[in-house]
Amino acid sequence: MTLTVTLEGVCKSFAGKTVLEGVDIAVPASSSLVVLGGSGSGKSVMLKCILGLITPDAGRILIDGRDVAAMSRRERAALMDRIGMLFQNGALFDSLPVWENVCFKLLAQKRITRRGARDKAAEVLAQVGLAASVGDLSPAELSGG
Repeated sequence: MTLTVTLEGVCKSFAGKTVLEGVDIAVPASSSLVVLGGSGSGKSVMLKCILGLITPDAGRILIDGRDVAAMSRRERAALMDRIGMLFQNGALFDSLPVWENVCFKLLAQKRITRRGARDKAAEVLAQVGLAASVGDLSPAELSGG
């Protein structure tokens, strides 16, 4: 289920301020990459370009060798089903327990039953070293770390 991600000459500017200029990165499947930089250096912009939330001004972004910009809406949706994004700030629904937050998209699209969602959430929580019981907590009961 791992993906290769390649950026070729990616550029992005906002109101005349260049945020990304000629970014070239290749991340092979099953690899990790850490991007470090100060506030405003373009880390989030780069990720948003990879996810297709922002369109680069120039360059190409390839996922598994396919140009993200050339994908149809359906192809992009299928790709996004395979990608997750972890926000740097709290982005959970406070009124829902953790398990519902974890499976929110699946539940909203009616692609899973509530019972199935609880089981899936327990599976996902286990993948990051958390007990299934964490799923019953509210977001406010989670550690920020």
